[in-house]
Amino acid sequence: MRIIFLSENPLPANNASASRMSALLRGLSEWGNECSFINYDSHYSRSEKHEYCTIKINYIGIRFFSNIFRNRLFFKFDTIISLMVIFLKIPVSTDFILITSGNLLIDFLIMILNKIKKVPVIYFCSETPELYYHNKISRFIFYRTVHNFSGAVLITDKLKDYFEEKVRIQSVKIGLTVEDDKNFIVNDSQNNNDTQFLFFMGSTCNNKDGYIFMVDVFNKLQRKYPNLRLYVVSSSPKKEIVNLKNFNKEKTIIKSNLERSELFYYLNQAIICCLPRPLNIQNTYGFPTKLGDYLLSKPPLITSRTSEIDRYLTHRHDSYLFEPDNQTEFEKGIIVLLEDRELREKISKNAKLTVKNYFSFRKQGDKLNIFLKELLGNRV
Repeated sequence: MRIIFLSENPLPANNASASRMSALLRGLSEWGNECSFINYDSHYSRSEKHEYCTIKINYIGIRFFSNIFRNRLFFKFDTIISLMVIFLKIPVSTDFILITSGNLLIDFLIMILNKIKKVPVIYFCSETPELYYHNKISRFIFYRTVHNFSGAVLITDKLKDYFEEKVRIQSVKIGLTVEDDKNFIVNDSQNNNDTQFLFFMGSTCNNKDGYIFMVDVFNKLQRKYPNLRLYVVSSSPKKEIVNLKNFNKEKTIIKSNLERSELFYYLNQAIICCLPRPLNIQNTYGFPTKLGDYLLSKPPLITSRTSEIDRYLTHRHDSYLFEPDNQTEFEKGIIVLLEDRELREKISKNAKLTVKNYFSFRKQGDKLNIFLKELLGNRV
């Protein structure tokens, strides 16, 4: 099959969600498909073409309005123009276009262009639309727009049920996908001094990833472990970082906009990875895509039992699990891991096997390949 993936994010990707998409695309190419990647965001405008693991990459980010007017609105105008140019260039022989957006205007434009080009579009989604579209009118437009696509790929069963009820579209559940053949332990040296680091990655402008919860527990741990430090890799602009009264600037290091190599450098310096996601609508329907990065890195993972995590991870085998929003359990789990080196090493070792068993890009690529072939067969 000839497959094109359209995205606003570059490849190789710098965030966990986009990395999942590139891993799936690579999985499809492993099964003999001709896969191409096109970036249409004018922020990443560049002319060169190159390959990533047999995937042909092309950047078509047109800058016209945004070169004249330095405004986010005009970047969107250029993005729309880029999409129109891309659709004109897409060969008629293309079997599928894969997209992931979260932007109603982009989704609607792709639907219109698809009606003209008549190439099947597959919509990828890892979070409930209710996170983006807060009123009934915008959700209705989203449902009708995506309903016109040929299929959807969802990250959890609950999200799949949601789409089948609201959008009424043929879909498949394909969970977390990671490139498990890569060595993510880029720095094998452990800190030789008395300083130990906890690692947290996510939004710091709210508590959707558990940032406020993380800071509260970290401060409590300071009483017993005064040399403990906290690495925070933020996905939020610095000006939007929530101002916490109990925030310890001296013992918390915040990094943002890291390249993948930088991310794993800091990740592998830590003694424990923390994923304390709370119970909310995002974690009910979605799945933490950054889980793959954690499992493939050196430190053991402690995570809350949100979403479908219990289906894949086993307590004290490949992770340390605790009930969401329970500070006492979270604090206790970190203490257990800090005090038990053998348990840390056991969890870290088994986590790599869990990734290969459940989240390998080859296995997930096979599932997606079967789904696309079924859709292709229905068209004939």
